[in-house]
Amino acid sequence: MRQIGSVLFWTFVVVTSILMFPFALIIWLVTAPFGPRKVLLHRFTCFWASLYTWFNPWWHVHITGRENIDP
Repeated sequence: MRQIGSVLFWTFVVVTSILMFPFALIIWLVTAPFGPRKVLLHRFTCFWASLYTWFNPWWHVHITGRENIDP
């Protein structure tokens, strides 16, 4: 059962990478001349990476110290 879950998850990773990369490339192309920090691209890639932690039932994310981040 664990191998099936692993194959399904890696299939999800490959498919979402193929689908999301063109959007990241477009965001980079459009925003690169205007934003040297690439904030929009960073937010998109953070969302993209979060998909993997949201959809993997064996991964748990616990955030500590969030109140110490300077907005």
